[in-house]
Amino acid sequence: MAECEELYGIRTVYHDQISIHTLKRLKKQLCRAKVQEGIVFVHGIGRRKTQLQKSLERITSEYGTMLRMNRSIQAEGSFADVKEDMNFRRYLYRGKANALVESILLAMGRNINKLHCKIQTGRTGSHLFSLKTA
Repeated sequence: MAECEELYGIRTVYHDQISIHTLKRLKKQLCRAKVQEGIVFVHGIGRRKTQLQKSLERITSEYGTMLRMNRSIQAEGSFADVKEDMNFRRYLYRGKANALVESILLAMGRNINKLHCKIQTGRTGSHLFSLKTA
């Protein structure tokens, strides 16, 4: 606290107590100094980081960005098929285990429908894209 008083001219401790008003003033001055001097605050390293901070770092990395792009493309088509073609709107049973079982049954039903459509159109031995050779 003495360092803050010397650097920024704010007295933070009065009669062995710190007031909220003083802390708000200190925060404003620190934010102003951060902008002026181009300081970047680090929110901790290793175990001190919160789960949200760790998740944010993984998501914003180059690999995380690539995964997010692919997931949004891949998953939305499946959910749209289940909602529209299979007329699924909500889970019928409560509880995590029951919802998981219902999701597995929906996935199995969707895969059977896809296989049936492939058999009917004669595309059972073909791939969506041609396979590349080395």
